[in-house]
Amino acid sequence: MSEAATITRRISLAQDVDLGHLLGRNDDHLRTLESQLDIQIVARGHDVVLKGAESQVRRGEKALVQLAELRRRHPGAVAPEVDRSQDPRAEAVRGRHARA
Repeated sequence: MSEAATITRRISLAQDVDLGHLLGRNDDHLRTLESQLDIQIVARGHDVVLKGAESQVRRGEKALVQLAELRRRHPGAVAPEVDRSQDPRAEAVRGRHARA
């Protein structure tokens, strides 16, 4: 992660999002996003701070917001959604859940 291009972004997730499932056991899902995007993510309750290269932080923010919305709409969504959130085919997966 290049320090010259590093930004920090804070987002607040909706209070009705089940953080246990969204963030994963011991924040495992956050660690997955961190490693895929080469950013740092720290969650304190429903507030999440992302730090890294601007483009990657924006991708991480988009993924977390989309996953939070998926969890709100479909509480039974499975953990592998996190791994597919950065996959170009993920839109089709999310689309299937939205139509269900």
